[in-house]
Amino acid sequence: MWFTVTGAIVIAIKSFLQDPLLAMDDIYIESPITQKTYRPNPALANLLLTDASAPNSSEPLMVHILAYQRTGSSFTAGLLGEDDRFFYIFEPLEMLYTAMYGLVEAWTKVPNDIFNDFYGFERYSVNLTECQRPIRNICPDRFNTSEGLELSLCKHVLWNNGEWYTAPNDVIWRVMQGGDVTKAAFKEYFRCLEKVAFETKLCAEIYLDIPCQVRPVRIIKTVRTNADLPRMFFRKYDNYRLLHFLRDPRGVALSRRKKSWARGQFEGTSIGKIAKTYCQNVLKDYIKTVLLRNHNPGKVLHVITDGVMQGLEDAARGLYKFINVTMMYSLKETLRKQRMDSIATGTTSYQRINVWKMELTRSEMKDVVEACHDLYRDLKFDWYYSKLRNF
Repeated sequence: MWFTVTGAIVIAIKSFLQDPLLAMDDIYIESPITQKTYRPNPALANLLLTDASAPNSSEPLMVHILAYQRTGSSFTAGLLGEDDRFFYIFEPLEMLYTAMYGLVEAWTKVPNDIFNDFYGFERYSVNLTECQRPIRNICPDRFNTSEGLELSLCKHVLWNNGEWYTAPNDVIWRVMQGGDVTKAAFKEYFRCLEKVAFETKLCAEIYLDIPCQVRPVRIIKTVRTNADLPRMFFRKYDNYRLLHFLRDPRGVALSRRKKSWARGQFEGTSIGKIAKTYCQNVLKDYIKTVLLRNHNPGKVLHVITDGVMQGLEDAARGLYKFINVTMMYSLKETLRKQRMDSIATGTTSYQRINVWKMELTRSEMKDVVEACHDLYRDLKFDWYYSKLRNF
C-alpha cells in the first residue's frame, strides 16, 4: 500500500526512536558542505535548487514537508492543502505520539506534556484520559521531561523502559518510591496505550486512507522528525519528494521566546539558547538533506520561508513546478486577493516574518549570530555577511 496515512504514521513514529548517529551509513559521512551550497537571491531566497524530475503518473506522488516549530511553514504548506487534488495532513496523531514516545530524555527540547496541550489546557481524549488514570496520582500534573526532582519518578520510569510497551527492569523498580504499586500502575498505563494505538490506527484506515488513496498527490508535514525520516522514505518510494523548510534563526528564536510551548524547558527566554537548539538541529538536517539531494537529483528542495514571503505568488509557482503539477487558477486568485488585502491593511506576510528586525535588540541579534555561526556559514545567507560587519 503506497504511503497510506497509517503507514506514514508508523514510519514517522519509529524514526524518532533511532539514534541519528547509529542510523548513519556510508552516505552520511562527516565532511564539510562543499557541494551545492546556495546563496538566496533577494526575491525568493533560492526557492528552486534543482529542476523537478517528472513523477511516475501511474503512482501517487508523495511529498514530505520537513519543517520546525515557528518557521512559517504552516502558512506556506497550507497553500498546498487548499488544492483539492492533494491529500494534506499535518503532524499525524500528535497526541498519541506524545503519549507513547514524547517522554524520552533525549527529546527534552520538544514540548511533550501528556496531560496538557501547548497552551496549557488539559488534553482530552476519552481513551487516552482513561489510560492516564492509573498514573495520575503518581505523577504531577505537568508530566513532561523538564528538569526537577518532582518529575524524576515518572521521567526515570519511561526513560529506562525505553519503549511505550514496557518490559521493566526489576532493579529499576526496586529503587523507586512506591515499588510494586508504581510498577503495576505503569504496566497498566502501557497496556492501555497499546490498545489505543491499535484502535487509532484502525480508525485512521477507515476515515483517512480512502481520501488519501484517491488523490494523486499525498502531502505530509512534520515538525518533530529529523532528516533520517526522509532517508527512509527515499528508500521505500520512487515517487517521493522532500521539501525542507528553513527560516532565519533570529525570527525563529524570537517567535519561540513568545510561545512558551515552542521552546525547551532548559532554554528559558534566552534568545541565544533558543537559537542554538534550533540551529544545531537544522544544521544536522541540512547536511543530511544536501547529501540526499545529491543522491536523488530533482527530488529535494530547500525552501527558505523568509524569501518565500517576499513573493508568495512566485513561490507558489515554484513549489508547483517542483512537484511537477499545474497550479490551479483558483489558487492564483487566492494569492492575488491576499496580496491586495495585505496592501489594504498595511501588514504583509513579509513584514510578519521579519518582525524580529524591529523587536530584537542589537545584542540579541549578535547572540543569535554567534550561536548559529556554523549554520550561517554553511548556508551562506547574504544578509549574514552584511549584518555581521555591523556588529
